[in-house]
Amino acid sequence: MCQNHPGVSHAVATESDFDLVPGGGCTRPCEFRLPCGHACSLKCHPFDSEHKDIRCPKPCTKQCSKGHFCNSKCSEKCPPCTFEISKTVEKCGHIIKVPCYCENKKIICTHPCEKSFPCGHGCRAKCGESCSIECNEMVEVQSKVCGHNLRIKCSKSEDIASLLKSCKEACGVKLPCGHICTGTCSNCFQGRLHVACRKACERTLTCGHTCKSVCHLSCPPCVEKCENWCSHGKCNKECCDPCEKCTEPCGWICPHKSCTRLCWEPCNRTACEKPCPKTLKCEHPCIGICGEPCPAECRICDEEKMKSLHFGLEAEDSVKFVLLEDCNHVFEVNRLQEWMTQDVLSERRIHFKVCPECNTVIRRNVHFEKVVKSYLEDMEKVNETVSGSKKVNRELLDRIRFGKLSFSFFFSFWCSLESYLDFENGISYRKLTAVENFINIFSFSNDVQDLDESSVYFFPEKLIKMFEYFKNIFKNQLATFLDDMYFKVSEDQMKDVVWEIHRIKLLDELEKFLIKIITNKHISIYKDNKAYFKRLIGYVTTYKPFRNEELKKFISDYQIVYKLFNGGEVNASDLEKHPVLKGMGLSRDNWYRCPNGDVWSFIQYGNAAIENKCLQCEEQVKPPSCTTT
Repeated sequence: MCQNHPGVSHAVATESDFDLVPGGGCTRPCEFRLPCGHACSLKCHPFDSEHKDIRCPKPCTKQCSKGHFCNSKCSEKCPPCTFEISKTVEKCGHIIKVPCYCENKKIICTHPCEKSFPCGHGCRAKCGESCSIECNEMVEVQSKVCGHNLRIKCSKSEDIASLLKSCKEACGVKLPCGHICTGTCSNCFQGRLHVACRKACERTLTCGHTCKSVCHLSCPPCVEKCENWCSHGKCNKECCDPCEKCTEPCGWICPHKSCTRLCWEPCNRTACEKPCPKTLKCEHPCIGICGEPCPAECRICDEEKMKSLHFGLEAEDSVKFVLLEDCNHVFEVNRLQEWMTQDVLSERRIHFKVCPECNTVIRRNVHFEKVVKSYLEDMEKVNETVSGSKKVNRELLDRIRFGKLSFSFFFSFWCSLESYLDFENGISYRKLTAVENFINIFSFSNDVQDLDESSVYFFPEKLIKMFEYFKNIFKNQLATFLDDMYFKVSEDQMKDVVWEIHRIKLLDELEKFLIKIITNKHISIYKDNKAYFKRLIGYVTTYKPFRNEELKKFISDYQIVYKLFNGGEVNASDLEKHPVLKGMGLSRDNWYRCPNGDVWSFIQYGNAAIENKCLQCEEQVKPPSCTTT
């Protein structure tokens, strides 16, 4: 029986019967009048008979001062009226749609700003907002930095720092490695500091194999199967591992001479000077040398072929020939002698000699066994060095730590390098060599200083600021380029860094020279030769790459003005001088033998011949003349 309606009852026999009386009363409407004036919307319920906790769910019937109905429920507090109406903004007079509750004084106009910048572009802010300080309209301009067309904010179209970073034109320069650069004008710093080349390397290694690493990495030790061989067998190791020494007796024997040493040792006999006594299948005399492999060619039967053989003197009957067993090509002995020894005494470059005809590596030849075996010995020394034996790495680390290190202009760079050396465990030969190279590079710039403007009374302030601006912008770009990648840069990128520092060094040299002229009251030299000075300043303050061609032009003009001031010649070699960079990989262009037989590495770039010391014996060594890269 319902407590509120005694005349109504419901029989409850099962659990489901309770669904007929969900509130515990009956199914009649409650009909209790709530304080808001609405009737309770629930069915009859015996609980909360005074309706203290019942909330009215019906729509609110209240209105705002403008007559807009509230959108909330009756039991909820009425929020500010959000009905959109048109209002006039007091400050500008624009009519805008705003919520009803907004006070006129607090309205912010959302119309576009009607003001313009001096450039003619309109302000992009809202009318009620503060105008932009700079024009953000995107415009297409020709960059005064690189000459390319690019899209940039109007306010940045004359800003050098923004232009340096904004050009997306493909770099497209052919790099020293032979590949086309895949960077953009901006991330290659206008061609001055290129991004790493990620093509396949394909350089020829000291062993004669092709490097299969990524181009920007230093060529690692070769893991191809070793192709060295002798008359007793072949080496079965990887190319980078030392070959097992063949302990069989040497097989170089002829009726006139014989070697009594083991196969791996240098022979204690020389080549026989007698012609080979053997007879060919055609029953004509062999054209080879006694005790050496016989060439298949016959001087009589192969007359036409003999005329076409290399080096030009093969038609004479007394001429003897040498067979290259690695490729079976035949050459006149004296001319091949020149080929095999042409750079042994001069450049001392470490790489296998190859056949002049087909470029096959010469790995065995009894006639030139001393040359071949010396290269094999050098190869093992190079592999041991690059593979990073503990002894080699320790010597390199000690040389870095206890060397005379003093950076000034690039002090922050040394701080980064020094902190890295604290974690010496596991530092590879390549990374240690990179550290040493950077030390040489930054030490090269030690005489570059920030100028104290107050110490130069007669020097034009505008000129001082220009020199300091360019020195700092080039230094900051180097910092950006090298940030977190000291030990990732390739040898080619390291050359780029050197050229940029060389530019800064010459810029500093020119600045000091001009100060000397003006402070010594030789202002007429500057005024009468402004064309030369303008060109000199232009060579080193351009954003284009500074390489050997620009260096030559700079030196040529500098010598003219230097002579006018000092009456003498400037030492061009001082201006050409580069820091020594050591090779970090196994490219065959990097490794040399010092006069005492030790191996040392050198990265070729620039024109100047650079004196250097062998790391093992301190012997003074001089790399071969280089071409610019």
